[in-house]
Amino acid sequence: MFLGNQMIPNDVTDPRLYFNLACLYAIQRDKKEMLHNVAIALRLGQSPKDFLTDSDFDGFKKDPDFIRIVTGRSAAPFSK
Repeated sequence: MFLGNQMIPNDVTDPRLYFNLACLYAIQRDKKEMLHNVAIALRLGQSPKDFLTDSDFDGFKKDPDFIRIVTGRSAAPFSK
């Protein structure tokens, strides 16, 4: 069990941390955790383009949930 998110202080405001966690979970094929971290990174200011161009997300680039969150066409952020 990876404890990455459990080790992050609540006041982290740098989107790069969540972007990198999303990359890690994408590589591990953990869609739920990946989408959760994508949503946080985007809320904190990470560019959607970063998710669409990074090869770590290649396995999800046709996934409807991933596309909806990254393009901002989601009614609500992904929740755990």
